Amino acid sequence: MLEKYKMTDKTKKPIEKQYFDVRVECLVPTTYHYRIYSDSAETALAEIKGKSPNGIKQNHNAKRQLKASVFTSGSSIVRFVKRFL
Repeated sequence: MLEKYKMTDKTKKPIEKQYFDVRVECLVPTTYHYRIYSDSAETALAEIKGKSPNGIKQNHNAKRQLKASVFTSGSSIVRFVKRFL
């Protein structure tokens, strides 16, 4: 009777959504900041299309390649980086 209530290793936890901060550096000397609620860092990057940024930081001396960095919200740990060029 007790065996019916034991947990098995085959049970999977559902994927929990969390907030991600996405910063996109552009060829124009600006950095766009988005706050995305998503399952993973890769899907957070895909979900920024069509959304307006929460913040825009201008950097007039920037000469960087186009890239996007995804952070866990509120931290400085880089979860995912993608270079577009």
